[in-house]
Amino acid sequence: MGLKLYSEELFRDGLDFYRNGNPSGAEIYQFLLDKAKDYGYEFDLSNCGHLIGLFAHSACYKEGMRYFTDKMQPGIWILEIQIRDPRLNLGAFLEDILI
Repeated sequence: MGLKLYSEELFRDGLDFYRNGNPSGAEIYQFLLDKAKDYGYEFDLSNCGHLIGLFAHSACYKEGMRYFTDKMQPGIWILEIQIRDPRLNLGAFLEDILI
């Protein structure tokens, strides 16, 4: 399976984790970090999701969803997946809405 497909698989894993509980952003990204390791990839946390809407990038948490330790409030959340294959030095990026 190529990197693009693994980034899609990781997104689906994160979406399922989001839908099956009430996680914080930090909990989702810790889950995805562990999953990426299971797949043999490194997860790059420099892009780490955000909320579209009232406070999106600007107010409460400029660092991104990875550092959002409160339970995720209702809204349109963007989950960003960025992985790298350390053997090939190639990466993939995917972002989509958690709904």
